[in-house]
Amino acid sequence: MPLVQEKIVIDYGFRQLYLPLDCDEEPRVNILVSPNALTTTGKVLVLLQGSGDIRAGMWSRQLVLNNSIREGSMIPYIERARNEGYEVVICNPNLNEGKFEESDDPDDEPALFPIPENDSPRNHLMYVWNHVLMKAPCSEVYIMAHSFGGQTSFHLIAEARPDDFQRLKRIAFSDSTHQLHMFRNKLNQQKRDWIARNTLNFVVSALPVGQRLHFTLVEGCCVVSAGTLHHQSTTNCAIDTAFRFFSGEFVPESQDMDGDGEGL
Repeated sequence: MPLVQEKIVIDYGFRQLYLPLDCDEEPRVNILVSPNALTTTGKVLVLLQGSGDIRAGMWSRQLVLNNSIREGSMIPYIERARNEGYEVVICNPNLNEGKFEESDDPDDEPALFPIPENDSPRNHLMYVWNHVLMKAPCSEVYIMAHSFGGQTSFHLIAEARPDDFQRLKRIAFSDSTHQLHMFRNKLNQQKRDWIARNTLNFVVSALPVGQRLHFTLVEGCCVVSAGTLHHQSTTNCAIDTAFRFFSGEFVPESQDMDGDGEGL
């Protein structure tokens, strides 16, 4: 188990859940869930990293290696979520293939196979949503998505059924790579309105964290400062304002409209 994941399991009581759920054979992908994430009737926070060689529990591999585990990991969000009454589900969207078994021959190149129903970040999140979160009794789901995780989250919104929005309340992005036109054929006006009301993108800026920059039709949501000039640091720099956004305490000017996480 990678060091960051081991720390989350040992220090915070998380457990590994292997996907697909009905499969006991490799290849599989692990996600991390807090002790009561699958049984709570309350709030669940989903943590979704960007693309590349970044596994569950990390926002930035570079920050973990060069600065500290705390600066580059999801641990600050885990602690804050626990203090504010959220259970947590940590996705693992970049682990999309694996091998069936280890070879005894060190010269053998292991053959990699797609992980069923989790063979892309998009399909991984959809699987977590449909088979983990929607099977659990939680009443509210919030998502914190970094970089490419924002684009992955938009796939979820595009594919979501009307009933899903009874639970999906708000999504905070940090320097998201999404653009609305990528999903123009899948987002009806109701979903576009939901995005405008219930999502927020924290982007690289030297301005104070949370200061409104603009509302853009390109992204479909309000854009505010993350209070840092470093892409990798945007998520943890935005933590205070992100949780205030989830709770409804922080509402940017362009989102000050009727509706507070309401469904479609």
